[in-house]
Amino acid sequence: MPLEAFMLEVEPHGHVSPKNNASAMARDLILSKVRTWLMSGWPHKCFSAEFAPFISKRDAFSLQQDNILFGSRLVIPLQLRHEMLRMLHRYH
Repeated sequence: MPLEAFMLEVEPHGHVSPKNNASAMARDLILSKVRTWLMSGWPHKCFSAEFAPFISKRDAFSLQQDNILFGSRLVIPLQLRHEMLRMLHRYH
């Protein structure tokens, strides 16, 4: 199934939805910078250690509906991780 189709078929549960994930990502200082780099190009030097994991694997990241993907996996901002884990445990 194409990734676009998967993301469009995801039903929102509570605060976890592609739109809310993208909004939380925009408020996250690290992820918002990574998203900017994905759109405009990566820096030639890593200026801060907190970005090193992203820069070292930059070819694996992409954007889909304003969300950062690592391969085919959605990156969840820290603000939503507890809610996402709770939802995954509930529906597993």
